[in-house]
Amino acid sequence: MDNERPRIIGILTSRLPYDLANLMYKEFDDRFREVNFFIEHFSYYRRYKTDLRAIEILLAMSIFYRRVVANFDGAVQFRRTITSHSQAEIVQIGSYELDKGETNQLLSVIIGFRNLKLKYGIGDGMFMFDDTKGFFRQVRDLKKSFNRRRN
Repeated sequence: MDNERPRIIGILTSRLPYDLANLMYKEFDDRFREVNFFIEHFSYYRRYKTDLRAIEILLAMSIFYRRVVANFDGAVQFRRTITSHSQAEIVQIGSYELDKGETNQLLSVIIGFRNLKLKYGIGDGMFMFDDTKGFFRQVRDLKKSFNRRRN
């Protein structure tokens, strides 16, 4: 990874609470270390060495999706369900009160992330994996999809 460029995980977590950002950094570092190990020690994965920057971005996006976007989406859907079946204007989740304005802020993050995925043809499946091998399978499938669109 080029030390001159900002790390995408830092960009994605820059406005998050410290504890969450720290958790996401650790998850990213652990997973990216595994990615590099696979590339360096298993011939099958060496083909991804030239794609390390794209892999870094996809990995950071997947962590951001699973830790932030999916939770925001769940909160928005929950609020919609409650407010559509009652007179409630604010939904309390634990000690947090989710009102229309905050829901719109969450929606802007969700929509922005979806637009980014659409722009680059990244499906939700890219973020659904349990381990590093699963992540590589998603990268492989995404590369195949890109190659089909180019040809």
